[in-house]
Amino acid sequence: MISFRALRQLRVILLFAFFGIAIIVALYYTFVYVPPSCFDGKLNQGEEGIDCGGQCATPCEWEKPEPIETEWSAYFKKKDNFYDLVARIRNKNNRFGSGFVPYVFIVKDKVQNVLKSVEGNSYIAPGQTGYIIETKIKLPEGFDTVTFRILDDQVKWEKPSLNLAGEDFKTFTRDVRRLYNEAYFAEGSGTVRNQTSYNFGNVEISVVLYNKKKSVITVARTDMQDLKSGEEREFKVLWPEAFPIEDVDYVEVVPRTNVFSEENFKRNL
Repeated sequence: MISFRALRQLRVILLFAFFGIAIIVALYYTFVYVPPSCFDGKLNQGEEGIDCGGQCATPCEWEKPEPIETEWSAYFKKKDNFYDLVARIRNKNNRFGSGFVPYVFIVKDKVQNVLKSVEGNSYIAPGQTGYIIETKIKLPEGFDTVTFRILDDQVKWEKPSLNLAGEDFKTFTRDVRRLYNEAYFAEGSGTVRNQTSYNFGNVEISVVLYNKKKSVITVARTDMQDLKSGEEREFKVLWPEAFPIEDVDYVEVVPRTNVFSEENFKRNL
């Protein structure tokens, strides 16, 4: 049998061993251990590659997003020296989008001197095509060209936590009619239905008028606040300046919302 003295000695030894191990563990976690992160050079925490994919915002090299495509850009004169600037952009990536898409409209004279820059920031969901419209921009006299450029090196790519698919916003009853008053020349109207299961704080609506040759006649933009899941709501835009309304062949309405801002959407319970 083990004597009482031996048991007491064993207990003391085990106690010292416990405290020794605890000290070693504490020193390890204090001075040696590095918690998993997207910058530790290791494949961990569900990453698809080392420090990329999974919960890391940086995409892996084999799925690096393609730059956002600018399909075309244009400008339309309003009153005096005020103009609406527009660009149609397309995200060819089906997994990645961005809530931070910085851009610039560059205004130049005939010898390519920059007269003015109009900078802004937008967003785009995976696989989405949309419009960037700057309204009522005063441009300097004598300008010759207005070009559009996305600042590709500053775009922050990420996978959205909210994945919209299909006809998330249904648009119908689109119309343009001539107004006969001194304030406005024409009115555009239509209806948007939120077909998702989310309530959105803001939905941006771009209205683009095309003629039979598929050339853009003019554009407009408005915002719809607090569009609830399943809600159907009418919108209106107004044009104070005249344009060839008889040439309007197609009214395109493109609703977009920022799926990268969690403050912008909330599931309808």
